[in-house]
Amino acid sequence: MGSHGGTADFVIVGGGTSGCVLAARLTEDPDVTVRLLEAGPDYDSDARTPRELLMFYGDDMDALSTHTHDWMFSAVAENGRPIPMPRGKVVGGCSAINAQIHLRGEPGDFDGWGAAGLDWSHRAVLPYFARSERDHDFAGAPGHGGAGPIDVRRYPREAWSADQEAFHEAARGLGFPECPDHNAATETTGVGPCPLSDDNGYRASTGRAYLRPARGRRNLTVETGVTALRVVTSGGRATGVLVRDPGGGTRVVPAGRVIVAAGAIGSPQLLLLSGIGPAGELRRLGIDAVRDLPGVGANLEDHPAVEVPFPFRAAAGAALQHPHQVVLRYTSETGYARNDMIIYALTRPTEHTFVFRPTVNLAASRGRLTLASADPLAAPHIDMNYFADPRDRERQREAVRLCLDLASQSALKEILGPPERLPSARADLDAWILAEARTGYHPSGTCRMGTPDDPHAVVDSVGAVHGVDGLSVIDASIMPTTVRANTAATVIMMAEYLSDRLLARVR
Repeated sequence: MGSHGGTADFVIVGGGTSGCVLAARLTEDPDVTVRLLEAGPDYDSDARTPRELLMFYGDDMDALSTHTHDWMFSAVAENGRPIPMPRGKVVGGCSAINAQIHLRGEPGDFDGWGAAGLDWSHRAVLPYFARSERDHDFAGAPGHGGAGPIDVRRYPREAWSADQEAFHEAARGLGFPECPDHNAATETTGVGPCPLSDDNGYRASTGRAYLRPARGRRNLTVETGVTALRVVTSGGRATGVLVRDPGGGTRVVPAGRVIVAAGAIGSPQLLLLSGIGPAGELRRLGIDAVRDLPGVGANLEDHPAVEVPFPFRAAAGAALQHPHQVVLRYTSETGYARNDMIIYALTRPTEHTFVFRPTVNLAASRGRLTLASADPLAAPHIDMNYFADPRDRERQREAVRLCLDLASQSALKEILGPPERLPSARADLDAWILAEARTGYHPSGTCRMGTPDDPHAVVDSVGAVHGVDGLSVIDASIMPTTVRANTAATVIMMAEYLSDRLLARVR
């Protein structure tokens, strides 16, 4: 095993949602050394943590996006329209700036990965979901955990705000079933309380829940303010990471194994800068191709959304509670896939509006990430390609009309005025959807898992990069297909699952 001051057994690039989990779990073995590299700032106590990172009681996640805590990426939609793509640049990563929604993927998501020849299944991952959580509402239920690092809570119905209660009643009025546990191991269709990563009102990010308790371990080193420029390779093997220190100097951090955990934007960008990706594209940028992997940056998935606002008839109160108390998951009329759609609803007091946010939870459209230049400090080009597939537009049209039906139910009709004008004709509504499309904040798939005979696969079932020894990717980028839920809970589970497999290799 590596020594604390020399070559670490594992160098993790990215102290985000997955990186903090990996660092904590791998160093539970005192003979394994880990060096965690993070470009953003580090807040190792609640007293030092800015309030907006400690809790999410605002009405817009974009408000958390600052140059200090966000990479400030911008993607493009149709006709080159820019779309903000917030990504966490802080210890804890996106789990430190997200909306705290802690929804698990559908069982079929993981069984689908297994059907593609990968060593994954819902049965295999369920214990790792349970291991990761301390569910304060369902700790004794099958498939749930009561002793894990991530606190999971739901607002009790008596604490729901009036608008969330009305949203729930409207959905029930349209015949949607009650769903008390959206993370149940079996049935998760319907409307019910939204599970949140919440530690008594504080955000349960992976930096706070996983990394902080591990800080005192002698086999763990955490470096922040350090930007990874490329993975260093020699003879087809990763040997370290070239980094830029806060003062601008560069150095190589040697590694027994490099784990890239920089997220669905940062991970493919780093691989491309390291010469791992489509060889022709790399050569055109003057980057020597180390390994020709056409799938790096391809298969970009997200949960594309639009917002359907309604004015309140009376003044809305201040957002003193978490805005996401109730959520509706359902299967579209097209029958594309079970629970392929989700509707969130929230109040924006400053705008005096109640906003439905219908979201395609399993999109057919795919985007692509490419390098804009060989400069490692330049942002990549991110083409989301939202709603390019007509099946996505069809389901979003249906969802927008469902929002109108929800608003016409008496519970919501009493508190909401008529909406801003929405097109009624199909072609006009399609154009509106394209013009209003925005991120669901859940990019994935850009370094996707696949079997060795899959020409677009980047990593294998355990996250090891095809054709490059000593290099792994473990984060949302390796999902072969996205999950029908917010991605944080699944990314945490994946890091739990794969940390065990990494440890099995070195023991």
